[in-house]
Formats: sequence, structure tokens, C-alpha cells
Amino acid sequence: MSQLSELQKLFNLILHITESYAAEADAVIDWDHRKIVITVDESGKTLYAATLEIDSDAVEAKARLIRHELEQMIAECELPILGMEVAA
Repeated sequence: MSQLSELQKLFNLILHITESYAAEADAVIDWDHRKIVITVDESGKTLYAATLEIDSDAVEAKARLIRHELEQMIAECELPILGMEVAA
């Protein structure tokens, strides 16, 4: 039985956010500094940002925390949904 790692789950969620919401989620790997920078932006405004240290023993736990925070934002409707009209 294959289990997804926390990093795989996080990257899947980042893809889901970009495909389903009017926000752009990204994970940029900075090999020089051995980190992954996670951002969620909407119309040039950063809604969320976090950093994972690639070599950290706690990288899976940190990925789980970031995933949980993003899922919480979705649950609390803090991410703009595609096609959502803004009230004047």
C-alpha cells in the first residue's frame, strides 16, 4: 500500500488551490539555500507565505502544518473562489 508523503500532499493541495481558486499557489525550490518557499497570492497580494527547510529533520511535520493551515484557509473561505463576484 502506497502512502503519500506530507510533501506530496502539500504539493497536491498547492496545485488544487491554483486550479480551483482565484489565487495562485506556488512552491519554489531554492537549492542554494536548501529551502522551499510556499506562497499563495491573489491579485498581487500575498495571502499566505511559509518556508520549508529541505534538510530539516522536521520537514514532513512542517509540510503537514503548512497543509493544515492552507486547508483551514479553504474551510474558513479565506481564499477567493474562481468566478466569485465582488460586492460593490
